Amino acid sequence: MTHRRNVRMLDADAPLSDLLEQVLDSPFTRLPLYKGESDNIVGVLHVKALLRAIRAHGGSAPEDLKIVEIANVPWFIPDATTLLDQMQAFRERREHFALVVDEYGSFMGVVTLEDILEEIVGDILDEHDVAVAGVRVQPDGSTVVNGTVTIRDLNREFAWNLPDEEASTIAGLVLHEARRIPEVGQEFVFHGFRFRILRRQRNQITLLRLSPLDKPSNA
Repeated sequence: MTHRRNVRMLDADAPLSDLLEQVLDSPFTRLPLYKGESDNIVGVLHVKALLRAIRAHGGSAPEDLKIVEIANVPWFIPDATTLLDQMQAFRERREHFALVVDEYGSFMGVVTLEDILEEIVGDILDEHDVAVAGVRVQPDGSTVVNGTVTIRDLNREFAWNLPDEEASTIAGLVLHEARRIPEVGQEFVFHGFRFRILRRQRNQITLLRLSPLDKPSNA
């Protein structure tokens, strides 16, 4: 699952010109639409549907075009769904994109057929894939990472083997291992890395440095 913090979403009430800019800026073909607040998802916009609507208006995008009307009905699935069950559901429904909710109905993130296939066969890269956002490799061999970056993305990008059973983000992993909310400047060593807390906002770790233990660290 891609956590909700890392999901690109569109405000259905935004001006059409702004929505077009966001769509063109995104590497994704399907984008959730929300109204009012991000938990209120009212549709999933497929870029092809938008292009068809623009073509139907002579190649221009009229401001009275209702983006919700050309979006697909959102498909919500519980977070307890197994990968096998979800893959079969994707095949039966002929859909590739689902919205994950918890037991209270709160939006947690999205999962795609490609996500599941990549768990089986490894990364499937295309020309629109981008490097992991919020990650900066340093000259000393360490890596500065935003706290919201997922462990899954880091493992894929750098061929690491950090565990993601107890936490989905790198900040969550530090909290799980440390068993407390660390202070800025604190360091922890686990899973073959030295973790140094660089920035914290209230109780959330927002920036940290990872240094492999087999390489010198200037942290």
